Amino acid sequence: MRRAGLLLLCAAAALGQEERPDPLAPPPPAEVALRRETGELLARLARRRTTPAAEEALLEVEVDERGRLFGHARRVEVALRRGERGEDLRLRFREPAELRDRAWLLLADGRAYAYDPARRRAERVAPLEPSWRVGGGLLLRDLRAPDDEGWEHVHVRDDRLLDPDADPDAGDEGQAVRVVRSTPPDGPPREAWLERERHVPLLARDLDAAGQVVRATRLGGWREVQGCLRPFALTIDEPAAGRVTRVTVRARRPPPAGRFDPARFWEE
Repeated sequence: MRRAGLLLLCAAAALGQEERPDPLAPPPPAEVALRRETGELLARLARRRTTPAAEEALLEVEVDERGRLFGHARRVEVALRRGERGEDLRLRFREPAELRDRAWLLLADGRAYAYDPARRRAERVAPLEPSWRVGGGLLLRDLRAPDDEGWEHVHVRDDRLLDPDADPDAGDEGQAVRVVRSTPPDGPPREAWLERERHVPLLARDLDAAGQVVRATRLGGWREVQGCLRPFALTIDEPAAGRVTRVTVRARRPPPAGRFDPARFWEE
């Protein structure tokens, strides 16, 4: 009887071990497919919620960069025009003095122009890369509409995002978010922490090949513009560089005539 009891105990223990899932095991194929389908849906909702189909605007942008041993500030005028044929972008620096009145025009058809105020001359140049730095951690791609065609979007998990300035003793549980990991065909992935209610990104993280965060962007100051929600404040943290960049849109209005004309884009 004692031996039979021991056998029953061993069998029950083995059965319990078999029922306990392996945390390192990959999810079943059906769950993987569901996560991809949900990720695609969430990415599409976020894009539709934050990017109008047609738009013309002139933005006054302040860029405040702070590092371990330095600090820099810039003021940039950004004119954008978006429609069925693509997106035109014009940049003109107001501050600092060494960059004042330098301007770039980037057209949807791939043409690009630069204006040098010292020579009072505009000339055609090679297009700027999406990773070109407007100032500090602010990249050119941050000013453009998202271009994620061909990317794979996967819903990773549901989570809660705490405000970095919140009092840890106040009992704040943060905002409910859905985390989507987006991977381009030929590059490291990015993560978007989408507010569950409005489907807008509150946090975007660029990852390296090992999954470490190389750039984290907090998006805030959301306002409704032309039926979409747009962020008017960004905080960009680059841990390896020890740099934090705060970006603020101070004004938004219709662009004056000539902002996208290669013959006069540098004018006031």
